[in-house]
Amino acid sequence: MTNYLIEMWGLLLEGSTQGIFFWAAVYASVVLLISVVYQIRTSLWPGVAGTLIKSDLQRFGAAEWDKSEDDYITETAYLYQVNGKEYKGHRLTAWTVVASHNFRFILKNQLNRVTKNQKGDVIVFYNPKKPEKSFLIKPGIAGIITTALMALLPFLLYWVKYYG
Repeated sequence: MTNYLIEMWGLLLEGSTQGIFFWAAVYASVVLLISVVYQIRTSLWPGVAGTLIKSDLQRFGAAEWDKSEDDYITETAYLYQVNGKEYKGHRLTAWTVVASHNFRFILKNQLNRVTKNQKGDVIVFYNPKKPEKSFLIKPGIAGIITTALMALLPFLLYWVKYYG
């Protein structure tokens, strides 16, 4: 294994496509696996009742002449308490999704996924070690599995190209 890594490093330094592809696959897989770990950790965060102050779509970037070219993001604000201390949060999820005017429905659907309790309060999921970090939507098992499978994809493509 070590010899193979050394060989790929040499190919990378020579500018070989195989060496570049291999190390790009390593990089992409490591980033995706870090994301899997982060998603698993945040999926275990506890939740508390909070008050939703704002939940809307916001234009992102410069306005375009053609409305269909405008981009949008979600904008949220909420208050919650942990151990008697009040916090203000703004993150809907761990990832910012940008959608064009024609795909705003994706963002609206995301806003509709916010969990509410029987009293109508939102459930705020917070980091128990840093309660100021919070989200309104936790990662789901489908997203975690999808990210894990995507981590395998670069090496699968590498294998098919050079050994398949």
